Amino acid sequence: MIPEEHTVPFATNGLAYHQNTAPAAKEQWILVDGPAVVTGSDGTLLSDPDTCRIVLAGDPDRFMLGSDRRGAWYAVPIGGSVLLPDQYARTHLRTMHGIIPDDLLGIASRAVALAAFYRTHRFCGVCGAETNRKEDENATACPSCGQVFYPVINPAVIVCIRRDDEILLARSPHFRPVIYSIIAGFVEAGETLEHAVAREVAEETGVAIDTIRYRCSQPWPFPHSLMVGFTASYAGGTIQIDPTEIEEAGWYSIDSLPALPAAGSISRILIDQVVQEITRDTKSRQ
Repeated sequence: MIPEEHTVPFATNGLAYHQNTAPAAKEQWILVDGPAVVTGSDGTLLSDPDTCRIVLAGDPDRFMLGSDRRGAWYAVPIGGSVLLPDQYARTHLRTMHGIIPDDLLGIASRAVALAAFYRTHRFCGVCGAETNRKEDENATACPSCGQVFYPVINPAVIVCIRRDDEILLARSPHFRPVIYSIIAGFVEAGETLEHAVAREVAEETGVAIDTIRYRCSQPWPFPHSLMVGFTASYAGGTIQIDPTEIEEAGWYSIDSLPALPAAGSISRILIDQVVQEITRDTKSRQ
């Protein structure tokens, strides 16, 4: 089963991105510092502007994210020099999954991603002049040469590979200890998504695949990726890992899976889908 959009964490389902919000719409703020957002003592997202103003001791610069039934949402970037009262904290957005509703997680995801864009596009990449934030859309413009820059989204592919009743899992040196996941990588210039899937698998594991099927996608604002998820079938070859990318890889029965990524990541969504399919196929053979 392919997840509906609203069930995929970090997606902004239901948020209207337009800038023409009614003047009377209630404002909602999200304080952003890198991949972290400011939360209250109960771990929930701090979004009341009056409380935010107390925390920040003023009315800060902000930009619009969009609007929903609760009002108009704005991101307020803050720096590390901003000291928060004891009852507030900077909380990494990834840890908010399961703590706040999915729709709020999606809005916070957009805030983190766009704040990163504005932080890294303060100067023109053509002439080097300082850019200005556009008022009518999320973009920056160069007052010198007129170049306009829009938020960068890097497409990445991720795939769960099935061989009979087994799944290919691998460990990256960048993962937390003992965690195994599936193969992923960024799309190169000139590639289709399907070509990128097959190339990444061949490069990192030496395995050939076929029956590549799109399953779902997930915004990944760390800092600005779109993860495009696939499943595929084993087509041949023996595992030969690329040691610069993979520490260990192997075929695992669904009855003896190692520690997997936490819920909330597209890798876990894809793994769970394939496990369910193998379970159904096994039952149908009995």
